[in-house]
Amino acid sequence: MGKGLTGYTIYFNGGYATTLFSSSVSPLITTSKITRIRWVWNQLPSGTTNVVLGYTPQYGSSPTQTMDITSQQNGSTTNFNNLDARGKISLKFTSIGGTSYPMVRTVKDSIIESYSY
Repeated sequence: MGKGLTGYTIYFNGGYATTLFSSSVSPLITTSKITRIRWVWNQLPSGTTNVVLGYTPQYGSSPTQTMDITSQQNGSTTNFNNLDARGKISLKFTSIGGTSYPMVRTVKDSIIESYSY
């Protein structure tokens, strides 16, 4: 399953700002396991963009496993293999510096989650 959305508008002036993008589609079958995660993310319009891919368990409130993908705007990983596919995969964007106010995102980021039953 995959999801592509235009990112949120970020309001900030200097310093840093963080925005979260996450997959909301998940299988209902309790035995489903992640087999591969693919992503495409786009640079924020101002400052330096840092991006972390994260996995949050189904009823969790924060990621239990993360991976820095700042150097890879388009890629895939098997680092989350065998985790419960009912959890949530997220991209956490942090922009450091820059002076864009507001920072309007006009491009789509995507997460594609492959899983098996």
